[in-house]
Parts: sequence; C-alpha cells; structure tokens
Amino acid sequence: MRRPNNAFAVERKSARPLKSYDGMIMIKTSYTTKHCCVDDNISLTLRLPEVMSLLDDTVTSLCHILALDLPNIRNIPVIFRELGNSEVVKDGAITVVPREDSRCGLRDWFELLFRHETTHWLIRRAWGQSCVMFWEGLPVYLADNVVRQRVFQFSYHDYCAALLGHQALLALSTGLLPHQYYGMSHDFRMTAEYGSFTGFLVERYGMSSIQKAYQMYIPPTPQHPILELSPLFQGIWGKDLQTLEVEWQTFLTDSAYVSGDAEALVAKRHYSKQVALKDRHCRFCYAPYGGGDICPVCHASQNIEITIT
Repeated sequence: MRRPNNAFAVERKSARPLKSYDGMIMIKTSYTTKHCCVDDNISLTLRLPEVMSLLDDTVTSLCHILALDLPNIRNIPVIFRELGNSEVVKDGAITVVPREDSRCGLRDWFELLFRHETTHWLIRRAWGQSCVMFWEGLPVYLADNVVRQRVFQFSYHDYCAALLGHQALLALSTGLLPHQYYGMSHDFRMTAEYGSFTGFLVERYGMSSIQKAYQMYIPPTPQHPILELSPLFQGIWGKDLQTLEVEWQTFLTDSAYVSGDAEALVAKRHYSKQVALKDRHCRFCYAPYGGGDICPVCHASQNIEITIT
C-alpha cells in the first residue's frame, strides 16, 4: 500500500528526495538479485552499494518471520524512482522512493520503505488481504517499528505508552474503514497505534492469529457493504475489539518502557481528539485517488456507507 514520504518520523520533518544527492546524474539500470528483479531509475547502487544485499536480506528475514516458503520467492518486481510515493500495487511491482533527512540516513529510509512494501507484497500472495487495521498494522510492526527501534531507541509500544500517559490515544475504532485510516494519515497516532496493537497481538497470541485475521477476513463490497469485525475477532481471539483494546492498553502500562525521547516527543505536541480526513482512498479496494464519487480502480461508488458489525 502507498507509503507517504514522511512515514519514518513521528514529527512531520521533510525528507529530501535523491535528485540532488551529490549532484550525480541518474542512469536507469536493471539487475537481478536472488529474490528480486529491479528497475533502478535513480542509480541507487552508486549511492547505496549494499542495496542488493539489503533486498535479499529483507526478503529472507520477512519470510522467516511470516513462516513463508523462501525457495519459492523469486523474481519480486521492484522499481526505484525519484518522485512519488513508495507503494505496492495489487498484482504489481513494489515501488520505493528513497528519502533521507537530518535524523535518518538513506540506508534506514530505504530499509523501512522496502521492508514495509515487501510485507504487503508477500502477505497478499500468501494470506490475502485483511481489514485496514492489520493490513497496515503488520507492515508497520515488522518494518517501521524495527527501524525506529534501531535508530531512535524506542518502539511504537513506547510511543503509544507515552500517548496513553497523556490521554492522547485515539480509540482503535477510529480508523477501521480504509478512507478513515488513510484520510487521517497526516496524524501519526493511528499508524503507530495499529502497529503497536498488531504487535501486541503477535507477541501475546502468536503470528498465526494475525494470519487467521487475513485468511478469515470477508471484505465489504458495494453489494454487501458490511465490515463484519465482531465475528472475525470472536472467531480468532474469543474476544471483541474493545476487550482486546483494554488488554493492549494494560500491556502498554505494565510492559512497555516509555523512553525519555518518546515522552518528550509526545509532551511537546498538542493532540486533537478528532482528526480531519485529508487523503482520499477507496473505502473498498484501499486505492488512493484524487476524489470523486467513483473509485477509478475498482469502480465502486464512494457514496455507499459501510456498516461495521
């Protein structure tokens, strides 16, 4: 799924594109690694010589965590480009738009973005798709959170624990529909919360429970615009979302260590209790689009209201 350019930082710091990197001329090249077929439009191998090993190491790591059959993972299509957003299109290539800023170097940005989009690519083919809470929450937990812990020395659990301490957490039900979640992506809390909540479920109940949340998921359609979450949660965890949310918050209080940096980051910001929706995404297929009544990808009407049960 589309990944905004400021996906790495909790604070909305700008990350410069690679166009001006050392004034180098970018030449399009193509190459193949053990697991990937790459179209490199920005000469990334000149800026990041270890990029090819990073690609394969990332795929190997994710397949191990997700218990996927690594020998069958071949020829993943990958595109590096200068502008736009990092994303993975259904049945298409992984696109990575590398960035760098004053706090996070090129290697960290690249690893986060590629790891996030590769999680989407692998899971869609192995497990299918899930509700947006887990569709985005699992890549955030396995990618963004991993790099954040290494670079900033605090996790999304730490960040959410700090938010909880300041009574600034959003209810998990706030972003359950795709147009809600992506529409409020300018407010980092929903991303962090879904990543932490999904990680909590993985750590307490196992990755297999999240796998079931993909395999058992029945998406709403224009003909049946109902998001049936209660049967999904009861069937997997024997509990409803509200009960699991209380467990997660108790875990944050009892287990997560709130670092000084996470606490300082949360304390200096004002958090609105209601978040305005900005970016537009289809409420059925999750695709980004510029607005209008009809999604240009799945052609579903965006005037259909989805009921959550």
